[in-house]
Amino acid sequence: MNSFPESNCIFPPPDASMSEVRNNFDQELMAADWGCYADTNVEGLLVKASLDAVESILIEGGGQVEREVYDGTTEEAGLLVLQLQDQEWTVITDAWYLHMKGFKSYAPRSWNWERQARKLSERLPTRTILFGTSDTGGTTDYSVWDNGILVEELKYDEGEDPDLEEECDMDSPPIPRRPQVFNSQLRDPAAQEIKDFGLLFLDFLEKQQVSWLSLYALARLDGIPRADFVRLDLVRVKIFPSPIANLPPPHMSLTDALNFDKDYHHHDYQSFLYTDKAEGLLVKAPLDAVEAVLVQNGGQLQRDVYGGKTAGEGLLAFQLQQQEWSVITDAWFLNIDTFESHSPPNWNWEIQGQHLSEQLQTRIILFGVSEDEYDIYYSVWDNGILVEELKYKEDEASHLRLVFNSQLRQVKAQSIQKVYKFTFDFLESQQMSWLTLYTLTRFYGVRREDFVSLDFITWHDRR
Repeated sequence: MNSFPESNCIFPPPDASMSEVRNNFDQELMAADWGCYADTNVEGLLVKASLDAVESILIEGGGQVEREVYDGTTEEAGLLVLQLQDQEWTVITDAWYLHMKGFKSYAPRSWNWERQARKLSERLPTRTILFGTSDTGGTTDYSVWDNGILVEELKYDEGEDPDLEEECDMDSPPIPRRPQVFNSQLRDPAAQEIKDFGLLFLDFLEKQQVSWLSLYALARLDGIPRADFVRLDLVRVKIFPSPIANLPPPHMSLTDALNFDKDYHHHDYQSFLYTDKAEGLLVKAPLDAVEAVLVQNGGQLQRDVYGGKTAGEGLLAFQLQQQEWSVITDAWFLNIDTFESHSPPNWNWEIQGQHLSEQLQTRIILFGVSEDEYDIYYSVWDNGILVEELKYKEDEASHLRLVFNSQLRQVKAQSIQKVYKFTFDFLESQQMSWLTLYTLTRFYGVRREDFVSLDFITWHDRR
């Protein structure tokens, strides 16, 4: 195959400038070729760096590059990464947007365009441009990052554009398209002074020496000959996603971590408190000892799955460096593409918690959050005996339901004023690190070197 399918629209020369494409090539272009681009849903990155340099960052932590997918098919989660001849900008896009036979891959669920734009800009270091548009939602936005710093952003939503509410006919002057948000450290105009955000963006791209073809390739490859590519690759990103905010140091106390950063407290840490359902076991024993019992009870062990994938019925078991608690959780809660496994139907967290505590002769804590029955709950076993449990729910009528029983301390349920603080204070008293609790439901930002080992156990209970 020498080229992708021909474009259905008029196609400018590859070396045409952005202004030539916009103004001089053909009046039908805006309605035809540029319309073919604009009349779509797309989000992607332009990175001012070589293809190889960009891919070297993307595959850190276990990613893989499948080179030269021009003639092939792509089906697994991944990103299309390409560079065009004589262009200094590399393009990262989601093949899903291309609607082309053979390209059936899609960006991983854990992939976040904005965080990756910032990361690539900081790591390379260079300028990155994140661009997105949706004809369905009537939105367009872009952001520009220099060495990891946001230096310009624009957001437009036609649903919030008062000028579009006015009736007009074919003889009316063009309706201004003013963005609702425009912030820049690079140039002066205020949002209300911008007559057409599209022209502002294209003028900016032309000054950055971004070709119209590089922008076009974010959403269309129709008609681009093979010879125009430096290379067209599929990158499977297997690293865990970056956190929304800065994470505290790994060994910071739980109390200090909760106060580390307001954005962190709201987004990263407490995000697991608002998930549909998540629960797992915290076992006060080395990972090898925990896994030996699980294998004895019917499990099969697959070691070090950090850079791999899991599927079928099984559990993730791991321990973090310098922590005495091991963790058993369900990969399904983590929302990471390569971890497609889920706990088996015959696995019961409460029963297994009690059995493991008895077999290992140690303390085990079952911790969970749920939108169904209880907002937050935990149970504690010592050597197989239940010694404390808490279950808390705030219903729609704002009536609190709190169950608390303990053989460890003399506390009545009605005396507990702040349930979450009460719970976290107890966990901290057990020398539980914030990172250990966090990894029950999130791996965002956790590095391979933070783990003693991250293993997968398929489960067939023989007891």
